[in-house]
Amino acid sequence: MGERAEALRRNPKAVRTTDLVAAMESTGFECRRTANGHWLCRHARTGEFVSFAEPHGKGDSFVKPVYVRRAAQAIEAAEIAGSNDDE
Repeated sequence: MGERAEALRRNPKAVRTTDLVAAMESTGFECRRTANGHWLCRHARTGEFVSFAEPHGKGDSFVKPVYVRRAAQAIEAAEIAGSNDDE
């Protein structure tokens, strides 16, 4: 399992939007903010994509764990695909 995916899995309840977007972009995902505080991240080579909502509401500062787990799975899949391309 990749370092980035493992870091997200270790504590999915305490991941901020900026950290999640940075992790996605560092593994080859292109992320853009869409309407109403949603993000769409697509991997250029694999076509894998993840969407998630920015936290909103009083006292909400972390991305929901379900979105973090989905992102970790997508990052891991992209890292595996990248390592297979190197062979």
